[in-house]
Amino acid sequence: MNLQDIDRTKLKSVVAEILLENPEYIKEILVEILEENNMITSDDVQKKKAKLEQLIKEDFDKYEVVFKSLA
Repeated sequence: MNLQDIDRTKLKSVVAEILLENPEYIKEILVEILEENNMITSDDVQKKKAKLEQLIKEDFDKYEVVFKSLA
């Protein structure tokens, strides 16, 4: 495929449609771009994800009674 033959407007439209249908791709794409450009490492991503999961767990533990009463 020759990049000069691609209509940028059509390409943008297709990419936008894919991202609108599957918004979770945005995060994956951004992480991949940042990793490829050595702006973040996989370790950084894993550490941040683990920290976020820990914070969520702590909140659920702290407010467990409230969540159960709302359910």
